[in-house]
Amino acid sequence: MNLGCLGASFKTTSMTKMELIYFNKDEIQDFITGISSDSPIQELVMLFTCNRAEWYYVADDLDQAEQWLKSEILQLKPITQGKLESILDANYNQDAVRHLFSVASGVESMVLGENEILTQVKEAYTRSYTLKKTGAKLNKVFQAAIAAGKRVRSETTISRGAYSISSIAIEAIREQVLDYFACSILIIGAGTMGTRALKKLSALAHPQVSISNRSVERGAQLAQELGCRVLDYRDLSNSCHEFDIILAATSAKNYILPLSFFQDKPHNPRLIIDLGIPRNVDPAIASTLTTQLMTLEGLKAIADRNVRHRKDQLHSVLNILDEELQKLQKWLDYKYHVCQNSSD
Repeated sequence: MNLGCLGASFKTTSMTKMELIYFNKDEIQDFITGISSDSPIQELVMLFTCNRAEWYYVADDLDQAEQWLKSEILQLKPITQGKLESILDANYNQDAVRHLFSVASGVESMVLGENEILTQVKEAYTRSYTLKKTGAKLNKVFQAAIAAGKRVRSETTISRGAYSISSIAIEAIREQVLDYFACSILIIGAGTMGTRALKKLSALAHPQVSISNRSVERGAQLAQELGCRVLDYRDLSNSCHEFDIILAATSAKNYILPLSFFQDKPHNPRLIIDLGIPRNVDPAIASTLTTQLMTLEGLKAIADRNVRHRKDQLHSVLNILDEELQKLQKWLDYKYHVCQNSSD
């Protein structure tokens, strides 16, 4: 099949390490468009989420392609070869396909069965397809994985009541700050996670929620839709310490909440939740202030507890994945047979 998968997730490494190899949307596009015709990579899809970083690739020589990918990452990211090798795991051919199917179905997610990952798989595939970096193999494999993910959600209850990371974050707020309804809350970032968190708080009718976003228009639009306040992103340094709870979920490359924003202030947040990859919040805040700092890793325990009742669906899910993998293998066998006959 000549298909490989190189990557890392919350299951295999820490978020601190994974942020060293994280690519934002612009960097992913630059990486894909920068692949030259003489590279060993023939097809490539990069799947990056808040807790996953993966390269799916087709190449005649998978070992050569893997080493090429690693060398490119080393050139673009501030990481040593030894640390990179310790972070990345590799799967090949059927194992790589099965892994992708499991990812698309939500089996590999921090929140078992969550729906957001299927959208993210679609977006990753569409981006590479649009950039003309997919061919017959990755087109078929990703289309089959997306179909399998849809079938899992329609034929089992694994996604019924499934939380998103944003919902887990709101639950963490409710658990950690019992009087949270009397607290002022600031959401920083109007991307998928920030918007979902904002909508969840709006649905709970929380009276003191503010949104701050680099794009003023987007922040103002959400504030009008959901009836919350707007904090000018440029004013974070002067005002963020006044909030009781902060949830940060941006794609910024550097800390948007450094320690200096909170030092020597009469009031500091009781809880900050950092959903950013790379991290949005300086970790020194947790050891220097009285503020409690939670990251994606800290949310995992809550996610595990809330999905126990869905684990009895895993057997049915795996049966569906096996059936879909068999269908894909039949197609691949047929394709290979046709190609062999046409070349004879």
